Amino acid sequence: VAEILAKEHVSLLVVELNPKSAANAQASGFRTYIGDASRAEVMEHLQLGSAKAIVVTVPDPIAEQHIIKLVRLLSPETAISARLRYHIYRSDLIRAGATIVVDEEEEIGLRIASEAKKMLRATGSEPPSANNPPC
Repeated sequence: VAEILAKEHVSLLVVELNPKSAANAQASGFRTYIGDASRAEVMEHLQLGSAKAIVVTVPDPIAEQHIIKLVRLLSPETAISARLRYHIYRSDLIRAGATIVVDEEEEIGLRIASEAKKMLRATGSEPPSANNPPC
């Protein structure tokens, strides 16, 4: 996420709890803060109220909900994009205050279906459709 945004010249700050991951982000040229984004004092210190958007990519859905609620409390107008590993937690993240939720299971399913259609076309077999129903 950070690399793509940096290519678009978006000013960003990576908040990372894992020192090794933080060092990697810093070595890649990103402004980095080592800390726990689920802690209010960390987020207050970072003055996230001036942020236009926040991207949450924490793999733990409970921690992610907590971070989203905290961001929403400290900065009600900031857009929050959240990565969701499992579809079952989608409504929880929306209720917590996420503006956009990107569901890995759904995105992977869409990509697999797209690649399967490409493979079928490459072999000369069209996928079933209204004009080409299955036998």
